[in-house]
Amino acid sequence: MDQLIKLSLLEEVDTQCLLALNSYGKMKELIDNPDTKQLKEVWQYLQAFLAHSGILGSLIFKQGNPDKTKIVTEFLKEELNIDDESAIRERGGRNFLEHIEAFEIYAANRDDNKGIIQMVFDNKRGFEYMKSDRHYYKRVLIAEEMIFIYQNQEAIKELPLNPIITEVRRIFEESDNARNRLNIIQN
Repeated sequence: MDQLIKLSLLEEVDTQCLLALNSYGKMKELIDNPDTKQLKEVWQYLQAFLAHSGILGSLIFKQGNPDKTKIVTEFLKEELNIDDESAIRERGGRNFLEHIEAFEIYAANRDDNKGIIQMVFDNKRGFEYMKSDRHYYKRVLIAEEMIFIYQNQEAIKELPLNPIITEVRRIFEESDNARNRLNIIQN
């Protein structure tokens, strides 16, 4: 793989990391402020964070034709020190938001009179207090623990965001280290 391809791959990693980091930061600003934590923009930034960390995960853990993807994934995994247990590999929360299967659940069961919850809770105690089988959980964020909760067709799922943001930060730093190590043009 030539230097231009390596640079291009590392720059794409940087782009997705920056977009994920910025989205996460904006989301945190909103939920840390009592006046803005219930705004719909929280979900905009959460979805952007998961989408960009997902693109990063797809780039590094690309599935498909191994002959075509192996050289890219092996280069990125090696240079960015990524193992198969990386938090960016998680797909459940992203798939839920991308496919919006929640509406299928709600539409199929509309005769049950359940409410639909989209809310930021300060902590898990608040969520547990409100939690009941009278609601569907479209989007819930537990601010204190930074956990995204959603309900798919099988169950209520929890996605801890801290391991993902920690891994995105680490990968962003590793990308810069890789450029220095490989003596590739700096961005």
